[in-house]
Amino acid sequence: GINAEYGRICEEQANNANTIKNQQESFMVQGDISVLADLLVAHRDQLKRLHSNNRSLVEFYNKFAAAKAELSQNLLIRLNWVTHCQKAIWNCDGRLTMISENLVRVKRRFAILEQINVAPILYCKCLGEVSRRGDFTKQYKSWGKDLIEKTGRRKGQECDKRSTFHDQLHGHFLTT
Repeated sequence: GINAEYGRICEEQANNANTIKNQQESFMVQGDISVLADLLVAHRDQLKRLHSNNRSLVEFYNKFAAAKAELSQNLLIRLNWVTHCQKAIWNCDGRLTMISENLVRVKRRFAILEQINVAPILYCKCLGEVSRRGDFTKQYKSWGKDLIEKTGRRKGQECDKRSTFHDQLHGHFLTT
């Protein structure tokens, strides 16, 4: 890919620079002037390759810069879209919260309206309950009065029976 080609050219540039440096050091150590013409030709060829490779590296740099700019533009567009979506969601959330609060208020109002609607029926039931309780109280008192009278008569009868029995036992040897 493009990264491998870029790496190859960078490596070639480093090799060419090292070759020139090594040739220069070798010439300085040997000091032989007879190889100077061949050395200059070799340097010129290597400088041409360095220059050609440098142009290729500049092209790669420009391609990388263009790709970065395109990527940055795409990311900016997508981030703007995400920001737009986030704002839309925030606005929807605000509207839903407001609608929810309104629904709670409407529900309370409907509950009040339901109570108002049921009020006449409930009022009539209250009147019926008051009347029923009054009748119950009258019947309970009447039943209580009858019960007292019956128990009073029964108590009197029981007392009479006990008195008669006591009179029969009075003076008998079983009581001593």
